Amino acid sequence: MSSSSRWSRSPRDEVIVGADAALLGAGSGPAVERLATQLAAKGQLTLWQYASSKDAGGALVQAPLRQIVVFKNDALRIEPYATPLPILPLK
Repeated sequence: MSSSSRWSRSPRDEVIVGADAALLGAGSGPAVERLATQLAAKGQLTLWQYASSKDAGGALVQAPLRQIVVFKNDALRIEPYATPLPILPLK
């Protein structure tokens, strides 16, 4: 996972997702802008939702939880999200 972003419409709808470089497409702009461009162009994106969990050794990590579909919406806000936790890749 090369980037993570936080999608938010309201506090109860907030989710943290991961996007790899292939999904972001080519370009040198910030990852969050490239992700927003992809969503605007396609109308929806299938992404992996990430959540804090514990790894096999008991350490806290950001890990893939489930795939979700995010639909283009005028009220949708995309923000970069920096986690202090290690990010586990997809298996």
